[in-house]
Order: sequence, then C-alpha cells, then structure tokens
Amino acid sequence: DGQLDSTTPATGTITGSGDDVYLGGAPDYTATSNERFFAGSICQAAFFTNVITPSEIQELYTTATGASTQITLSIGKSGGNVVLTWNTGTLLSSTNLAGPFTTNAVSGAVSPYIVAPSGAATFFEIRGL
Repeated sequence: DGQLDSTTPATGTITGSGDDVYLGGAPDYTATSNERFFAGSICQAAFFTNVITPSEIQELYTTATGASTQITLSIGKSGGNVVLTWNTGTLLSSTNLAGPFTTNAVSGAVSPYIVAPSGAATFFEIRGL
C-alpha cells in the first residue's frame, strides 16, 4: 500500500564480501533438507546502495502500481514568516516566475519549510520524484 510498516536501525560497519546475494532464500538451506525459501513470487525487487527517503519510497510505489499521488502545497503565515507545507515531492525555488526552478536555495528542505520574507521575489514549486 506504499505506507511505512516498520523500521529497524542498523549499527556497526557493513563490509563487502565475495558471497552471493540471495533474495527469498538462504544459501545454507537446500531444496533437499530444511527448505527455507520464500513460497511465492517477488516482482520488481531492488537493492539500494544508500538510504531512500519516505517520499522516494512513495514515488517508487506510485510508479510501480500506477496509483496517483496528488501533490498539495499549502501556504500559511506564522508571525512574520511564510510557512510552506507539502505532502510529497521536492521543494524548488526560483527568482523568476518562468524559472528555472532549482533546489539551490532550498537544498534539503523538508515540510514544513519556513521562509523569512525578504525584498526579493521568490517563487516556489513542488516537483514529484
């Protein structure tokens, strides 16, 4: 369903080896004794070399299933600041309404994002992954 089910933090050092990688089974169990293999099918398996964010997981699910994720952007005010809140995607900004929109000024921005008004105009958009 594209929703986070659980997390388990890992500690220590991960080192490489020359061993094979098994998905859905274990190399120490064979088909003739103590079978311990996944009884089913696995579609679109992926291995990642880095941590992926919840929004990247949602985007992978949406792309794989054809489900649509409606991107919403809310703009509010808190004191003298502007507060941008969005449900998925990446915040981009530009000093020109026509773009180009980049993450340069908002790199790593997470929702809610608080903006202190300045004299220069800034335009924002949310882009799906």
